[in-house]
Amino acid sequence: MIRPKSLLAVVFVLSGVILANSPKGKLLEFGWDMPDVPFLVKHIDRLKELPFDGVVFELGRRNKWSGAKKRQGGLAWNFWQKASIGRDLQKRVNEDIALLASIKSTGALKDSFLQVNAHPGGVDWFDDNAMKNIIDNWKLVARAVKQTGVKGIWFDIEWYAKRKGPGWRFCIWKYKTMPSANKYTYRQYKKKVYECAKKIMYAIKQECPKMTIIFTFGNELVARSSDLPNDRHGLLPAFIDGFLSQSGKDITIVDAYEHAYGFREAGQFIGAKKFILEQGSKLSRFPSVYKKKIRVGYGLFIDRLGGAEWNVNPKDFDKNVYTPDELAYVVNAGLRYGDYVWIYTQKINWWNGKNCPKEYIEALMRAKGDKVAKPAKRKINRIKKARISGEYKSVREYEGFGEYTYMDNIWRKYQIVLKLPVIWKFRTDPRDIGEKEKWFLLDCDSDGWENIIVPEWWNCAEEKWKSYYGVGWYCVKFNMPLWAKGRRIYLYFGGVDEVTKVWLNGKFAGKFNIGSAGWNKPFKFDITQLVKFEASNKLTVRVDGGQAYGGIWRAVYLISPIR
Repeated sequence: MIRPKSLLAVVFVLSGVILANSPKGKLLEFGWDMPDVPFLVKHIDRLKELPFDGVVFELGRRNKWSGAKKRQGGLAWNFWQKASIGRDLQKRVNEDIALLASIKSTGALKDSFLQVNAHPGGVDWFDDNAMKNIIDNWKLVARAVKQTGVKGIWFDIEWYAKRKGPGWRFCIWKYKTMPSANKYTYRQYKKKVYECAKKIMYAIKQECPKMTIIFTFGNELVARSSDLPNDRHGLLPAFIDGFLSQSGKDITIVDAYEHAYGFREAGQFIGAKKFILEQGSKLSRFPSVYKKKIRVGYGLFIDRLGGAEWNVNPKDFDKNVYTPDELAYVVNAGLRYGDYVWIYTQKINWWNGKNCPKEYIEALMRAKGDKVAKPAKRKINRIKKARISGEYKSVREYEGFGEYTYMDNIWRKYQIVLKLPVIWKFRTDPRDIGEKEKWFLLDCDSDGWENIIVPEWWNCAEEKWKSYYGVGWYCVKFNMPLWAKGRRIYLYFGGVDEVTKVWLNGKFAGKFNIGSAGWNKPFKFDITQLVKFEASNKLTVRVDGGQAYGGIWRAVYLISPIR
């Protein structure tokens, strides 16, 4: 006789499905509903009611929705900067550590993580005084892990200041933006980053010799890069190598693979894991150690629909990113092929129940317990594109769920015909006369054009364009592979900041303009009638970046529907 271990098991046995081979991964909650520590400790029983094994949270944070008089940022957003932690923040951090230590014996947070960030950045790796402050911050958090009994540290490596504004600082992972880049080579910076990371890991182990450290991205983030010195995250592999060199057997390192946002098929998790380990290890100075040591997680953004359209419909689940059955299936798959699945939300609040249908909680519980049947495919609504006078009024489509997954869903529907070159030609247009003077008819090799790296904002590409705002023109030549002749061809932009007009071989191909909100939205144009197969093609792109950063900052592809 089978003896079910839970009420959930009884349900499945009675329905003819026997629980077996339950997934071994852990399910984490991480989103805009992040509880502050006083709320978390006071409502710890709520975590026990939810399907999550743990939660990602920040020391020193205070939320208005959880009772604080005013919102106050925590340690994570003041972690990686030159200055030492302020007195008020340090006081809140100490209060939080004491509160968490008071419930440590319950084990309720044994699979939870303390968040730290690489943002705001702005610290040169050769600034030894600043790096000492940052090492001290790592020691503080590592000590807190031991004192509170949580699982470890959640390290969000992302740099969020992509557009200039108050408090803007340069990205710590990009060699080109370093203040001392004119003094030290990329190789010298890699060595320095590696040494700094070794010191950080040594400091961590002194405070807490056993823990798990989760990176939101690992080496896979730059595995497709053809120019690491110019890549925004080109120094990240050196940092991870420093951690690996000192981690030992009791420190676990996880690549949480934020690119999984929007995954829907079990095969995607399998392919992602292979890519993370195989391609990521190629960028490590310790490839065999990388493959053996790095664990894999997956992030699922479950309440984002399309580019910036949010939807959690409590009644019509077909209008949401996932139906409950789809959510149960995809989370189950992730937990089977990874050590962690983390659920990211911006609209759902699991703690107070806002925008949180019980069906989704039940779906996550099912996902943890059984091999869930694959749901039937459904037709996903798209935001239709309207063509007016030869121009697209809107080419915004349901093509991806997250900022870093702009190609994930494309790969499932389209075949990559050609990825356009990394080196383009560029020229500024401060008086905005290019269209009137028909620059789209100019040859890319004529006077006035200069080399530029794509993808990248022009402000980050060269020092002379660092403070240039307004209109810029791009030009590139390419040849079409003959095997694609006779197929429908689209020109696909992952992201252009922000208003775009395109000409191919001197003829207008399309316009993308949804205002400032369009800076991170993918779009595509049908260029079947304009592209040449027997001769070279010339692509010209006019970009109006407005009064902030501008440029083609994501890769450009030619794609064709899968037959």
